[in-house]
Amino acid sequence: MEDPAASIAPSCLQKKKEEEEFAALQKEVIALHIIQNSYEHMLQHQKANPGPEEARLTDDAKFQVFQALMDEMFITFQHIPMDNFKQLIAGVIPWLEEHCKPHILRNILSYT
Repeated sequence: MEDPAASIAPSCLQKKKEEEEFAALQKEVIALHIIQNSYEHMLQHQKANPGPEEARLTDDAKFQVFQALMDEMFITFQHIPMDNFKQLIAGVIPWLEEHCKPHILRNILSYT
């Protein structure tokens, strides 16, 4: 005959595990709500106080800057060997160090 206590123990452990997972998910939901509220507050503040008209950039101007930066970065990044993950990692770190320095990024942006 099977011991009833033996079948209760795994179900209690499973229930405890599920409760812990549920609590972790609840915390994550709360954190996401806090982040969402923060962004909504920032957006409302920005709409209420947009700043001087001459200081604002159009979406087209922002896109042109982004496009110029990404085009230049792609040109240099495509020369990194990517035959396997080890080569990729070995190439990315030096690429970041060489091509993503502030003065280089400023030079790229000064052309736009």
